[in-house]
Amino acid sequence: MIDDRYKYPVYIGLITAMVTISTFIRIPNPYLPFTLQMLVIFIIPVVFGSRLSFYGVLIYLVLGLIGLPIFASGGGISYFLRPSFGFLIGFLFAVIPAGVIAKKIDNIYGYALSILISLSIIYLIGLVYFYLNINYIQNKAMDIDTAFKVSILPFIIPEIVKMVIAILLIPAIKRIFLSK
Repeated sequence: MIDDRYKYPVYIGLITAMVTISTFIRIPNPYLPFTLQMLVIFIIPVVFGSRLSFYGVLIYLVLGLIGLPIFASGGGISYFLRPSFGFLIGFLFAVIPAGVIAKKIDNIYGYALSILISLSIIYLIGLVYFYLNINYIQNKAMDIDTAFKVSILPFIIPEIVKMVIAILLIPAIKRIFLSK
């Protein structure tokens, strides 16, 4: 058996790599960009837990902010100024309760609840950031309803599809990574 002091850093690196790679896996869609990033964000806290997922996502964000082009449209500190950056921040905070819930309720219902709470946190943080960014950084007037219609509503159906896929994949992924 691999010693935990070696296994955990490898898992953190794997999480960072999975989030990065999933950003660039795009499914063609004539209307909206459809990447696999949220699918990975739904899966990692359930499989690897809150702490490792938090560190993996944190490293992803730091690497992108220091300039590595690993975000959907590049990288660099100026990404803070993008209206969509709040959704990336949401990833960091979504993995914590998702991992806790999945650990306490280790079945398909727990996975579904974990993913729903993850998505809710990402959407809440992303929507607030988007709204504030548009109104106070971009200096354009937009009400919260319009911000919702622009930044979240078009993505709800693709996210539901990703949620179902994640729930179906999690048991197999857990067997691969967590088998003794």
